[in-house]
Amino acid sequence: VVGGILIAIGFGLYFLPISLFVLIAAVLVWTLGEIMQAPFKQTVVTNLAPVALRARYLGLFSMCYSLALTIGAPLGGFVFEEYGPRALWKSCFCVATLGVAAYAIAYRSITSRCETAESTSAQPYDEAASVSAST
Repeated sequence: VVGGILIAIGFGLYFLPISLFVLIAAVLVWTLGEIMQAPFKQTVVTNLAPVALRARYLGLFSMCYSLALTIGAPLGGFVFEEYGPRALWKSCFCVATLGVAAYAIAYRSITSRCETAESTSAQPYDEAASVSAST
């Protein structure tokens, strides 16, 4: 959640009168937020996935992330051209803030599910045992 807050603050800094200091500060703040979030996203997906389906969950996570990057760049360019940079950064700030709210709401559920998943899947997945058990 803290990483998401820093991302939202970093985007919000672009509302200030633009100067070199503001640009550097904004990039540093939201980059720190991304650094804080990045390692945990895939870990959470891995921990929530059933052991036999982890590759599929991670593949879907990667596809969704790539789709967001693919859609976000042209959409951001459109908003910038049609409505200006303030509208773009205001939109980014709002989306990041909504993301933080979603993280905060889901946090307890996700952490309890991750703890449950970790306690029940301490053993590595053995495909051969899974196949022989199902036949």
